[in-house]
Amino acid sequence: METLYSVPADYAGAPGIVHGGIQAAILDEVLGFAVHDATGFDESVNVVTVDFRLRYRRPVPTETELHIVGRHVRSDGHDHYVEGDILDAEGQVLTHAEARWRRIDRPSPPSQD
Repeated sequence: METLYSVPADYAGAPGIVHGGIQAAILDEVLGFAVHDATGFDESVNVVTVDFRLRYRRPVPTETELHIVGRHVRSDGHDHYVEGDILDAEGQVLTHAEARWRRIDRPSPPSQD
């Protein structure tokens, strides 16, 4: 999965630099889409992040078009392993993430007693 995105200046941690938490949220979202893509976007498949590692390599500028990429690496039972990057226009990795997502059962609705 991939997309292009420009982060608004309002999401800066330091002037002109995307806040690290925003970078994590962007990558977590694209990694989730990579898992759903690998499982065929089946609405009965519910997955959650169970392990997330992030490496900030270079500052990520605000208000600049970024290339966001997520890749499904492998599945092992209920676990899905994914990785992704925030890249600049030249393809340089600015932030890298690796995660494990797990398929979970959908909770039963509360009883109407």
